[in-house]
Amino acid sequence: MNPREAGAYFELGKSCRGQGRWPESETALMKALELDPGNGWARLELGTLYLDQDRLLEAVAEFERAIAMDRSSSGAHCQLGRIYHRQGQWPKAEVSLRKALELDPQNGGARIELGVLYEDQGKFVEAAAEFEKVIGGGPNGRAYCQLGRIYRRLGRAFDAAAALGKALELDPRNVSARIELGALYEDQSKFAEATAALDKAIAIDGNSGEAHCRLGRIHRRQGRVAEAEAALEKALEVDPKSMGVHIELGTLYEEQRRFVQAEAEFGRATAIEPRNGAAQCQLGRFYRKQGRSSEAEAALSKALELDPKNGCAHVELGILCGDQGRFSVATREFEEAITLGQDNSRGCPGSS
Repeated sequence: MNPREAGAYFELGKSCRGQGRWPESETALMKALELDPGNGWARLELGTLYLDQDRLLEAVAEFERAIAMDRSSSGAHCQLGRIYHRQGQWPKAEVSLRKALELDPQNGGARIELGVLYEDQGKFVEAAAEFEKVIGGGPNGRAYCQLGRIYRRLGRAFDAAAALGKALELDPRNVSARIELGALYEDQSKFAEATAALDKAIAIDGNSGEAHCRLGRIHRRQGRVAEAEAALEKALEVDPKSMGVHIELGTLYEEQRRFVQAEAEFGRATAIEPRNGAAQCQLGRFYRKQGRSSEAEAALSKALELDPKNGCAHVELGILCGDQGRFSVATREFEEAITLGQDNSRGCPGSS
């Protein structure tokens, strides 16, 4: 055992991970653990490296080893919560994140992740409360950005603009805040302002798939088909596995009556994230509008099995049942969508 030499390898591995030099990082961190098997920091860094590469099973194993060596490791519990969140294991994610905060109430990363987890479950009030707690401990650009996003989804446009403005005041190069500002402008049909915000995001980070995707969506909404397709193709070039980009491209093709291509894109979206209710909902909506009722019902039922609070799927299933004369079922689905609240019951884009 050589803790001093192990520490040097740990720092090298950490530096390489920060530079995106993943193979070199892994080699250095493995060497650190070979020299000092009890080096919890190296174990945590190795797990994070695996998480960066979507090697989730290996990441879980490393974080669990880190926790076994030091049960008071707030960072390991936080990272484990992040993985469970990404896997859709929401109850386990919340348990891990709350444990991280119990161990270290000042762990801003764990609190932000918990807020995002609540947002994904449609618990916007609880999400906002977590982001506000982070900000209460001091200015935090990421927390302001996330809070702005929540306010936007709650329809509090003024508060959203203020929070996003604060995020950009803290860091003018905050790409996420600029993307979210573009979304806020889009919600208000201020397409010129939305385009300007997204252009700035792309100027800062040309490899932001989300920025290119949102820009493509804005072009689509304005009927600028060529520009929309170019932006969405760029988004896929950056991130071929983005479910959202495939859905947006499918919607563009559907609007142009390029139905074979549209179905292929919606299918790719569900293949990328088979347990994502939003992707299943879009596929079900497409089938419904094509008159493929049995396939539509199967996809929409799957969407609701995955996420019973998916307002889009309830609306779409209600429309489908109404078209078939199943009015009592349709009524129940619409009532459920209304109960879920306005944000969740707007239906899928393209519903009619």
